[in-house]
Amino acid sequence: MTSKTTTTTKTASTTNTTTYMIQMDSCRRSFTSGEDYANIPAVCECGRTLTAGWQCNFCRKNCSYCHRALTTHPEDFCDRCFRLCKFHGLYHCYDVKTGYRRDHCPSCQIH
Repeated sequence: MTSKTTTTTKTASTTNTTTYMIQMDSCRRSFTSGEDYANIPAVCECGRTLTAGWQCNFCRKNCSYCHRALTTHPEDFCDRCFRLCKFHGLYHCYDVKTGYRRDHCPSCQIH
Protein backbone atom coordinates (compact mmCIF):
# COMPACT_ATOMS: atom_id res chain seq x y z
CA MET A 1 0.00 0.00 0.00
CA THR A 2 2.88 2.35 0.67
CA SER A 3 4.33 1.73 -2.78
CA LYS A 4 0.99 2.63 -4.43
CA THR A 5 0.89 5.91 -2.55
CA THR A 6 4.46 6.65 -3.55
CA THR A 7 3.71 5.82 -7.18
CA THR A 8 0.63 8.08 -7.14
CA THR A 9 2.64 10.92 -5.63
CA LYS A 10 5.35 10.56 -8.26
CA THR A 11 2.73 10.53 -11.03
CA ALA A 12 1.00 13.64 -9.66
CA SER A 13 4.34 15.41 -9.33
CA THR A 14 5.30 14.46 -12.88
CA THR A 15 1.92 15.64 -14.17
CA ASN A 16 2.26 19.00 -12.40
CA THR A 17 5.77 19.47 -13.76
CA THR A 18 4.67 18.55 -17.29
CA THR A 19 1.71 20.96 -17.12
CA TYR A 20 3.97 23.75 -15.86
CA MET A 21 6.51 23.14 -18.64
CA ILE A 22 3.77 23.19 -21.30
CA GLN A 23 2.48 26.51 -19.92
CA MET A 24 5.99 28.01 -19.89
CA ASP A 25 6.63 26.80 -23.45
CA SER A 26 3.35 28.38 -24.57
CA CYS A 27 4.37 31.70 -22.97
CA ARG A 28 7.78 31.60 -24.66
CA ARG A 29 6.19 30.97 -28.06
CA SER A 30 3.80 33.90 -27.55
CA PHE A 31 6.63 36.31 -26.78
CA THR A 32 8.89 35.11 -29.56
CA SER A 33 6.21 34.84 -32.24
CA GLY A 34 6.38 38.58 -32.95
CA GLU A 35 2.99 39.52 -31.55
CA ASP A 36 2.81 43.25 -30.90
CA TYR A 37 1.38 43.66 -27.40
CA ALA A 38 1.32 47.45 -27.74
CA ASN A 39 -1.67 47.10 -30.07
CA ILE A 40 -3.69 44.97 -27.64
CA PRO A 41 -6.02 47.22 -25.61
CA ALA A 42 -5.82 47.16 -21.81
CA VAL A 43 -8.98 45.68 -20.33
CA CYS A 44 -10.43 46.46 -16.91
CA GLU A 45 -11.40 43.65 -14.55
CA CYS A 46 -15.05 44.48 -15.38
CA GLY A 47 -14.31 43.51 -19.00
CA ARG A 48 -14.42 46.97 -20.59
CA THR A 49 -11.51 48.57 -22.45
CA LEU A 50 -9.60 51.11 -20.35
CA THR A 51 -9.31 54.67 -21.64
CA ALA A 52 -6.25 56.94 -21.42
CA GLY A 53 -4.68 56.96 -17.96
CA TRP A 54 -5.98 53.45 -17.21
CA GLN A 55 -9.45 54.85 -16.53
CA CYS A 56 -12.67 52.86 -16.55
CA ASN A 57 -15.69 55.12 -16.40
CA PHE A 58 -17.95 52.24 -15.38
CA CYS A 59 -16.28 50.85 -12.25
CA ARG A 60 -13.76 53.52 -11.21
CA LYS A 61 -13.67 57.18 -10.32
CA ASN A 62 -10.73 59.50 -9.71
CA CYS A 63 -9.76 61.70 -6.79
CA SER A 64 -10.61 65.27 -7.78
CA TYR A 65 -7.26 66.51 -6.40
CA CYS A 66 -4.57 63.98 -7.35
CA HIS A 67 -6.49 61.89 -9.91
CA ARG A 68 -5.74 58.64 -8.08
CA ALA A 69 -8.01 55.80 -9.26
CA LEU A 70 -10.75 54.82 -6.80
CA THR A 71 -13.71 52.46 -6.85
CA THR A 72 -17.23 53.78 -7.31
CA HIS A 73 -18.23 52.57 -3.83
CA PRO A 74 -19.87 55.52 -2.04
CA GLU A 75 -17.61 55.17 1.02
CA ASP A 76 -14.34 54.95 -0.95
CA PHE A 77 -12.11 58.02 -0.72
CA CYS A 78 -8.53 58.94 -1.53
CA ASP A 79 -6.55 58.43 1.68
CA ARG A 80 -3.71 60.43 0.14
CA CYS A 81 -5.78 63.64 -0.04
CA PHE A 82 -8.48 63.06 2.58
CA ARG A 83 -8.79 61.82 6.14
CA LEU A 84 -11.87 60.61 7.97
CA CYS A 85 -12.68 62.29 11.26
CA LYS A 86 -14.98 60.14 13.40
CA PHE A 87 -16.86 63.28 14.49
CA HIS A 88 -16.90 65.50 11.37
CA GLY A 89 -16.51 63.10 8.43
CA LEU A 90 -14.08 63.59 5.54
CA TYR A 91 -11.72 66.52 5.45
CA HIS A 92 -9.15 67.54 2.86
CA CYS A 93 -5.69 66.93 4.32
CA TYR A 94 -3.21 67.24 1.45
CA ASP A 95 -2.47 69.97 -1.07
CA VAL A 96 -0.85 68.38 -4.13
CA LYS A 97 0.59 71.68 -5.38
CA THR A 98 2.30 72.77 -2.15
CA GLY A 99 2.84 69.39 -0.50
CA TYR A 100 1.21 70.65 2.71
CA ARG A 101 -0.33 67.85 4.79
CA ARG A 102 -2.78 68.50 7.61
CA ASP A 103 -2.67 65.78 10.27
CA HIS A 104 -5.70 66.82 12.32
CA CYS A 105 -9.30 67.65 11.51
CA PRO A 106 -9.65 71.45 11.23
CA SER A 107 -13.07 71.36 12.93
CA CYS A 108 -11.70 69.42 15.91
CA GLN A 109 -8.85 71.93 16.31
CA ILE A 110 -11.33 74.83 16.61
CA HIS A 111 -13.14 73.33 19.61
